[in-house]
Amino acid sequence: SPPPGEKFSRYSWPVVSPDGGRILFGVAAPPSGGPPRLWMYRISSGESAPFQNLPYNDAWWAPDSGSIAIPGGNTISRVDMTGVRSDVLRENVSDFAWGPSGSYFFGIAEKGLFWVEKGAARKPVTVQKPGEGLHQMPEFLPGGKSFLFQKRQTTAMETWLATMDGKDPKLLLSKATQAFFAPPDYLLYVDGGSLLAQRFDAGRGTLIGDARTLVGGVA
Repeated sequence: SPPPGEKFSRYSWPVVSPDGGRILFGVAAPPSGGPPRLWMYRISSGESAPFQNLPYNDAWWAPDSGSIAIPGGNTISRVDMTGVRSDVLRENVSDFAWGPSGSYFFGIAEKGLFWVEKGAARKPVTVQKPGEGLHQMPEFLPGGKSFLFQKRQTTAMETWLATMDGKDPKLLLSKATQAFFAPPDYLLYVDGGSLLAQRFDAGRGTLIGDARTLVGGVA
């Protein structure tokens, strides 16, 4: 249930921490005006409370559940669970995703995806060519040498495989929603209203056999 006297924000999704202990969610803007606000629900106690009085439309948990990244304007800020806030980026960022040990991906429209190791300079890992859709939603694959990302085309979301050395990426799926890696060796994606699973050799970057329908009628 929403907190007493509050309503859930319809502009944001709840996001669960990787350790399963907390849920970030948005409450609707107050009657006096302003943006939706960030709240945190602690699963162990069943209690909710505002978190740092931050506005909220989206957030990304770090893999260790110790901090979150929150977009706002042209800034993406990192906020530790202790409440310490530090700016991560001041760019026209089109996407953001955490990696291990404080590293992260970010995207810039018309440029591509970049990778930042903790304490190091940014490194371009994809190049958005003229006429291509945005490069978004990077997801690390086992081994840390390759990752999935999406090109948002006009009529479809394409799934591509790229390597951290910046070599030309490889098209995997051309008519599906965002594909997610499901350990140990599957991709899950929606196509034509059905949730599909297809074997995937992450080391070689190849799909194996035909996709299998898990459930139909998926919105």
